[in-house]
Amino acid sequence: MPLKTSKVTLVETSVEGVDYSGGVELTPAKMKSLESDAAAYEKSVKEHEEGVAKLKKAREEAAAKLIASLEAAGVKPVTPVKLGTEELKKIRLWASRNGKEINPKARIPGAIRAAYDKAAAEGQLQDDEKI
Repeated sequence: MPLKTSKVTLVETSVEGVDYSGGVELTPAKMKSLESDAAAYEKSVKEHEEGVAKLKKAREEAAAKLIASLEAAGVKPVTPVKLGTEELKKIRLWASRNGKEINPKARIPGAIRAAYDKAAAEGQLQDDEKI
């Protein structure tokens, strides 16, 4: 009795987060079809990612332009932007010069931040106090 042999190809890939794997017999035509479908899928994934990146960049640019326009018009964010160490030092400096006591390690109270913002809006800050 003659032995029957076959060519088994291991196919492994991932599509939309689902992994596929299997040792299968593939005719040259079926292998070519799978390769063509995989190439088309990879191309569409790449085009999608490029499109998303392009749209994200456009959105970020539009947001930056709008924020600049709002700030130029004097409109402030309702939720305060988190300030860095240097900005906080400037507010503390302004507060100390204006008789407001703040624990150097404590959070700056909202009333002091509001008073600082008001002084800034009215142009009453010294250069070294400006954020």
